[in-house]
Amino acid sequence: MDNRDIVPLEKAWTLWSDCLRGDDENSIFRQISVMIWDTAIFRFILESRQIQIEKNPDNPPLNISFHSFLDRNYFQGQAVSIRRLADKSKYGLMGKKGICSLYSLINDISKRRTELTRESFFELRRIPYDYTKLQQGEKEIIEQQLRENRSAFRIPPEFDWEISADAHNTFDRLCGVQAQNRKHQDIIAEKVFSSLKDKLDMCRGITSYVDKYVAHSATPESRAVVNIDSAKITLGHIWAAHQTIYEIAEYLSGVLFAEGHGALAWKSPYLFDNWEAPLLESEDINRLEMVYKEYGEETTKWQLEGVNNLWKWIETHAS
Repeated sequence: MDNRDIVPLEKAWTLWSDCLRGDDENSIFRQISVMIWDTAIFRFILESRQIQIEKNPDNPPLNISFHSFLDRNYFQGQAVSIRRLADKSKYGLMGKKGICSLYSLINDISKRRTELTRESFFELRRIPYDYTKLQQGEKEIIEQQLRENRSAFRIPPEFDWEISADAHNTFDRLCGVQAQNRKHQDIIAEKVFSSLKDKLDMCRGITSYVDKYVAHSATPESRAVVNIDSAKITLGHIWAAHQTIYEIAEYLSGVLFAEGHGALAWKSPYLFDNWEAPLLESEDINRLEMVYKEYGEETTKWQLEGVNNLWKWIETHAS
C-alpha cells in the first residue's frame, strides 16, 4: 500500500463497509446480486429449452443461433463478473485506482490487522465493550415489570447486551482465544485472511480464462504459458465460483458488520409474465430478414469503401 493511500482506521472501516455492502453499483454485494439474478434468468432459459426438447426430441422449436448467442454471452458475462470480484489488481482498494474486489478488501483489512484490535473493533461497531452493566440494567427492568405484574416483558433496545456478547464471541473465533483469555489488544489471526484468499483462489481457472480469452486475445504461445487451453471451464465451474464468492462476502459481512444478505433477490410478482409468448409471430419473420439484409449491406461497405477511405486518412495524416 502506498503511503498516500493510508487513511485513519475509522475511515478505512467506512471504506470497507462501502466496498462490501454500499449503494455504489460496483460494491461487492451489488455485483453479486446482479450475477446471481442473471443466473436465475438463465436457468429459466435452460429449463424452457429442456421443456421444448422433451416435447419434440427430434425437432425442438429452438433457434440454434439465438440460443448459442444467449449461452455465449451469459458464459462470458459471468466469467467476467467472477474475474472482477476475484481481481488481484496491484492497485488494491484505496486510492484513485482502487477497485472493489474481494481480494482487495481482504488484503486491505489484513494490512490493518494490528490496528483492528478487539477494543477498536467495538469502537468501530459503536457497541459497548463491557456488557455487564447492560445485563444488570435488563435484570432490573425485568424485576420492575414483575412487580407491576406485566404479562410480557419489554426491554428497551439500549439494554440489548446480546449484541456485545455476540461480537465478543465472533472476535474470539477470529483471533483464536478462549473467552476467559480475552484482551483489549487481541487481533485477528493472519490465517483468517490467508485462508480466505486461498478459498478465493479456487476461482483462478476462471480468471485465467477471462484474461486469455475474454479481456485479452491471447496468442497460442501466451495461452501455453499457463496451459489455459487444457482448462475446460464449464457452467459447473461458474456456479461453484458463485457459491465461493457469495460465502466469502457473507462471511466478511457477518463478522465485521453483523449483517446478512440473501444471495438471490426478492421475486417480483411480474417475474413469470409472458414467458409463454414467442419473440415473433411467423408472419413477422420477414422483418428479421430485412434487418439482416440491411446490416449485410452496411458491412459490405466496410470492405468496398472503408479500406480505401482508411488509405486516404493515413496519407492525409502522415507527417
